[in-house]
Amino acid sequence: MGTSCSRKPAEIVFMVPNKYEGLILVSKDEATGADFFSRNNTFTITIPENGEVSVKTFAPFTEWHRTRVYYANGDEIPYGDTYSNGAVAFNDLGFLQYKGINMGFYFFVGKQSDYDTVRHSFDLSVLPLGNKNLKAISPPSVK
Repeated sequence: MGTSCSRKPAEIVFMVPNKYEGLILVSKDEATGADFFSRNNTFTITIPENGEVSVKTFAPFTEWHRTRVYYANGDEIPYGDTYSNGAVAFNDLGFLQYKGINMGFYFFVGKQSDYDTVRHSFDLSVLPLGNKNLKAISPPSVK
């Protein structure tokens, strides 16, 4: 039997603290990472105030999926390059790899100008970037 594209894709839902703006890092820790809350092919991940969360598996990220993002109060945050009039949106910034192994994913919640600053100013392959609050981010030290 062949495969069908009619299957509904999984959905990853990010729950972000109210008014949060800044970097989000989702890293993998099989021993102590959080389990995704899963219901009806929807995987929910709650982001803490510091913007960093570890999960036990990246499996939901590796399959075809939709992404939706909400503040804790239920307001939806647009996903992707959906900026208008200084609005806040959620964007992918890429993933970290070490020796070919995926170590984590960076995302960003904020305005277009802040997103562009972070995207072009920091080497996201180096951990840590510091406090995930945008105003406190500093570039990694050079050795």
